[in-house]
Amino acid sequence: MPSNAVAARVFIPTKKPFSNYINQDRGINWTLTTLEDNSLAISVAYYTLAVKYSISSQYVGKVILFDEEVPYRIYYQ
Repeated sequence: MPSNAVAARVFIPTKKPFSNYINQDRGINWTLTTLEDNSLAISVAYYTLAVKYSISSQYVGKVILFDEEVPYRIYYQ
C-alpha cells in the first residue's frame, strides 16, 4: 500500500467466492499487517472449488471459478 496509507477496507464482491472450502462458506479472508518498516500490507485470499464427484458419486468435473475483482478502499492521513 502507499506509504501515507493508514488503513484499508476490503469489500465482499457481489458474486461471493468461497472463504472456506470445507463447509463452503461464501466470502473472503483478508488481513491488514504492519510491516517492519511501519508500512501496511493487505492480503486477500479465497478459494475456487474443483468439483469432481456429486454426492451420489456421479462424475461432475466442474470448476467453480471466481473471476471478479475484490474491491477495496485505502484510507490516507
